[in-house]
Amino acid sequence: MSNKIVNEIRKLPIDSTPKMLLWVISDIADDEGNTGRYAPRSRLIEETGYSHSTIAVCISYLKECGILQVSGGNG
Repeated sequence: MSNKIVNEIRKLPIDSTPKMLLWVISDIADDEGNTGRYAPRSRLIEETGYSHSTIAVCISYLKECGILQVSGGNG
């Protein structure tokens, strides 16, 4: 887990659902926020208990806010 990223997430003025998703992603990420290929949506669904559509909505929201950058295709 990246403590640096977690501390930044705590300060974000966003709803709890996308914040929790970010928290799970930060558990996978290094201090620069890179997850490599280790954060597929299937893993995010499993670890958060959120539905596929909730994950998709949160990721879109976080991308639009400029908080999350997604690269790759299906993961």
